[in-house]
Amino acid sequence: MRNQRVYEILTRCLYSGCIEHIDWGVLMRNGHHEGLTDFRRYQKIQDRLVSTAKALASEDISSDFPLRGFVQCDDCGEALTACWSTSKPGKKHPYCLCKTEGCDSYCKSIRRDQLEGDFAGLMQAPELSRGLFQLAKAMFRDIWNARLAQAADTSKGLKKDIHKIEKQIEARLDRIVEHGSSIVIAAIEKRIPKLEADKIFLEERIVKGGKPLGTLEESFELALRFLSNPWNMWKNGSFAW
Repeated sequence: MRNQRVYEILTRCLYSGCIEHIDWGVLMRNGHHEGLTDFRRYQKIQDRLVSTAKALASEDISSDFPLRGFVQCDDCGEALTACWSTSKPGKKHPYCLCKTEGCDSYCKSIRRDQLEGDFAGLMQAPELSRGLFQLAKAMFRDIWNARLAQAADTSKGLKKDIHKIEKQIEARLDRIVEHGSSIVIAAIEKRIPKLEADKIFLEERIVKGGKPLGTLEESFELALRFLSNPWNMWKNGSFAW
């Protein structure tokens, strides 16, 4: 597949569930079909296509250091980083260390095996009692209900924002009718597609933000399985038993 063909596919809003046909005066709007991807990801792709910045890949971000970024330095409280160190014979050794300048433990290395061994010891701590499980379930339910209420409030705010955008679009369309200057009309028309895209993005947030990915029971079951024996998850790398 040629690069131009790939570019055409990536820039078609049709695949995000929207339609647009500038030649017919049809601005971007939600279609009646289901997109292959969501509009938010489509927008990210468009931003990436016009951007020239490229993030540098870090060699120490890998499965070789699963605790990297999660374990904090005991002196400064910042997250530890990790790296491979090569000895004189050429053998590589994994280490974790603090890279915060001014810290008493700055660049003092800790063997990865030692750090992960200590962490595994914490994971094998005695299991929680039934009373603590009940407490965890009650806390989980409170957080769940609070998030649902927060999602409802957010949805109301997004609907107000959509209404404001619709008003702005109507105002600009009225100005197009009133003005006879082609320059003014072109400037106004250039702004409308951006407002339509913002509207689609907010509508998508309402649809996705108000629906939990699972039920309370399903979500709590996953949390319960982790709390019951976190060592299994650490050892197996998943929820497999």
